[in-house]
Amino acid sequence: MSDPSLASALCGDARTVFDELQQLGLCFNRDGEQYQALRPLGASYPRVVSIGNETGAAALKKLRELLNGQVTELAGTRAVRLLTSGGRVCGALALDQRKKEWLTLPARAVILACGGFCGVYPMSTNKRGSGGDGVAMAYEVGAKLCDMEFIQFEPSGAVWPSSLVGTSMITTLFFEGAVLRNRSGERFMLRYGEDGERVGKDVLARRIAEEIAAGQGTEHGGVYFDATGVGAERLKRDYAMYVERYGRVGIDLSAQPIELAPMPHTSLGGVRIDADGRTTVEGLFACGEVTGGLHGANRIGGSAGLETFVFGRRAGRSAAQYAKNAPEITPKTETIAYGEASIASKLTALRET
Repeated sequence: MSDPSLASALCGDARTVFDELQQLGLCFNRDGEQYQALRPLGASYPRVVSIGNETGAAALKKLRELLNGQVTELAGTRAVRLLTSGGRVCGALALDQRKKEWLTLPARAVILACGGFCGVYPMSTNKRGSGGDGVAMAYEVGAKLCDMEFIQFEPSGAVWPSSLVGTSMITTLFFEGAVLRNRSGERFMLRYGEDGERVGKDVLARRIAEEIAAGQGTEHGGVYFDATGVGAERLKRDYAMYVERYGRVGIDLSAQPIELAPMPHTSLGGVRIDADGRTTVEGLFACGEVTGGLHGANRIGGSAGLETFVFGRRAGRSAAQYAKNAPEITPKTETIAYGEASIASKLTALRET
């Protein structure tokens, strides 16, 4: 079950965050005076606004511009351990992977915003670097975790061609005329009801997996995603990113199907937080996919972006307020070395649990 306090915060802040993003200069897709909203799977009406096909990238670019150098970014540097003193977090130990040097980073407050752990799977739609580092660091200093057994599987992860494996196809296309077919060409989702592919992602992923397990999968272990019914003009206008992605490998989405299969997509569990991003350890805050509790056993399509904006804002404000009154402590560190072989062995063990 979703934590009611987190769900209430998400819904309660949604409009405010949306208005603030527009005030910052972000321009969401419009059709005249109306927002050009998308309908995610499992939703009863279009409710997701976007900026082109790359909302996250556009928002990140704008926020970087507004920061105007006020934040120090340590490129090529990876945090490996949180530092504590007197039961509270007071910084982090990080490795500068370019210079091969350890860095001690003192802080009055620390915010974890480092993603989930779907990257531990051999194949997923998530980044390979999403190995659950943030969850592990929080756990090491005593933070409580929740919902760690819940993983959302994206029904539309690419299994071919090899250069696109792990990328996902936007599922709002099922409301535009795209369909799924098995190796025999059958639109198999119609067996389960007239809604066909227009069901929740969890249901769709399960049906696709069952079809593949029954021997009706494609050559590369998926099913066919057929968007030829959408039309070339509509695809190029509203889904240009996907048209270009497949066009680079010689595939025309308006003329031929592609092969997709369910893949791990989102970690639904993680560090337990309250509505203001506070963890159970003093001085430590968290937001985004590194946290758990908001979504329960399945995330509603289209809510990940809203989650990052709402809880990033809440955690940032909460941490800033805490830091005003927190004393500065110089952390004491020990020599730590995580070799590549050690990391690989830990990932292998985790995959096999």
